[in-house]
Amino acid sequence: MTGQNSEEHLDIALLPLADGRRVVLPLELLAEVRVLEQEPESPPQELSWRGHALSLDSLEGFCGLPVLQPEQWKSVAVCRAAAYCDPAFRALAFDGIGEHRRVSAADLEELDGATWFSEFERLYASA
Repeated sequence: MTGQNSEEHLDIALLPLADGRRVVLPLELLAEVRVLEQEPESPPQELSWRGHALSLDSLEGFCGLPVLQPEQWKSVAVCRAAAYCDPAFRALAFDGIGEHRRVSAADLEELDGATWFSEFERLYASA
């Protein structure tokens, strides 16, 4: 999974939302996706990642949807931000497992339950 794109295809990540939809992101915007290790009695508020202390936010909340409780988070996506953003990375937690696909433009339009949220466009379109 190199995240390389060609004129015909785009590598994307599909991150699940609690309501059944999936957020579509170009794979190049993800620095890492991993299982979130947490203790049930003390859900994490912060992710220590490659020397950065990243605040953990809900993917749903970032997309303007009702926020999941931290106890429901199973994975975290570390996203690269646009050059003008501070911090340079953002940790977004979600319930489920992300998926990688290589798609054509036609395939992208036909992905079931996939959506693009304007908040991602604003923060990550220039990354």
